Amino acid sequence: NTLWLAADAKNLYWIQAGHLNYLTLGMSTQDGEGSHTISRLGLGTGGLAVSDGHVYWSTERGYGRVKTDGSGLERNFMTLPAGHGRVAEGFAIADGNVYFSDCAGRRMGRVALRGGPASSVEWLMDTGKFVCPTGVTVGGGHLYWWDHERGTVSQATTDGEVVNSRWLKI
Repeated sequence: NTLWLAADAKNLYWIQAGHLNYLTLGMSTQDGEGSHTISRLGLGTGGLAVSDGHVYWSTERGYGRVKTDGSGLERNFMTLPAGHGRVAEGFAIADGNVYFSDCAGRRMGRVALRGGPASSVEWLMDTGKFVCPTGVTVGGGHLYWWDHERGTVSQATTDGEVVNSRWLKI
């Protein structure tokens, strides 16, 4: 089962669940050539993004990464401070930051993309009493997330100032 997809200018990357839900990271060129596993990730991972020569995935408490050639595996590249809920609901990387959702807290956050423990989380906005944000992406100065309970995509500026909670109905 393929769970997550991401791409850079040359390649397509994916996370697959295998035996006992042990997850692996695979890749191929964008023309479909050379499909192969580049790393075994372990359990409890989700979400996928590519930035600056690394592939990132979310874990229960933070993010792992590996170089796009499969070398330099760091399963615990960055961790969030305790008490910030699961981050596997969705994340995106842009402008040196990780933007992520916290479904349990019904909010969106941002941390600087650097290794080790994240000293602080900047909470950008609450997403609403009945909104579990998932499927996060960033583009054109905006942050987008999926609200599976309403079937809508929400939009906000990357600083969390302007929020349109029902930007697009899908």
